[in-house]
Amino acid sequence: MVNLLKNNLVAIAAILIVAFALLIFHAMLIPGNLLFSTDDPLGNIVQGKLHFPDAFLGFWFDTPFFGSGAKLTSLSWNSFWIYLLPAVVFKNWFHALNLVFASFFLVLFLRERGLGLPAQILGVLTAFWLGSNLTLVYASHYLKYSTMLLAACALWTIPRAIRRRSLAWSIITGSALGLMMLEQQDVAIFIGIFLGAFALFEFIRFEGLKPVPF
Repeated sequence: MVNLLKNNLVAIAAILIVAFALLIFHAMLIPGNLLFSTDDPLGNIVQGKLHFPDAFLGFWFDTPFFGSGAKLTSLSWNSFWIYLLPAVVFKNWFHALNLVFASFFLVLFLRERGLGLPAQILGVLTAFWLGSNLTLVYASHYLKYSTMLLAACALWTIPRAIRRRSLAWSIITGSALGLMMLEQQDVAIFIGIFLGAFALFEFIRFEGLKPVPF
C-alpha cells in the first residue's frame, strides 16, 4: 500500500487539488447559480464569444454592452476559452480551472526538485489558494488567473528546454511566456522578471559560464 501511494503521488496531489477547488467553488455546482463578479458581466463574455473570430483581423468594437464598452478582442489564452466554453461555464469555472492547472504545474516543478507531497501541497496553497488569488474572484480579474497558470507552466518547462536543448520545449516555454504577456501585462512583467532570473540561473547551473555551441 505504501509503495502504491509513493508511485502515484502526482495523481494523489491532482485529486487533492481538484477536491479543494470543488470545495472552494462548490456553490457553482448548484444548478442555476452564476458566479457574481464586477468586471466580467455575462453579456460581456457573450460579446467576446461572438467577436473572437474577428480577432484574427485585430477587431475593435466600441459599443457599450451591459456596462462595458471600448473593448479590444485579441488572440489570447482567455479569449480562446471564452470562445470555446459555454458562457455560463466560463463565468463559473474559469477562475477555478486556471488555479487547478497552475497548481498541477507547480506540483510537477516541486516534485522534480525532490520535494515530497506535503511540501508540494503547502507550496500550491501558498502560491495559488491564499490571498488575492481568491479575494479577486469578486472583482473577476480573470486575466490574472490566466497569467498565473501560464507562469506556472513556464516555470516547469524552462528547465526542460535548457537541459534537453529541445526545440519543442523551447517553443512551449516561449508560447507560455508570450501568452502570459498578452493576459495581464502589469502582473506578467513582474512575474517575468523572476522567471527570467530563474532561466538564467538554470542555464548557468546546467551549462556553466562557457560558450554554448549552436
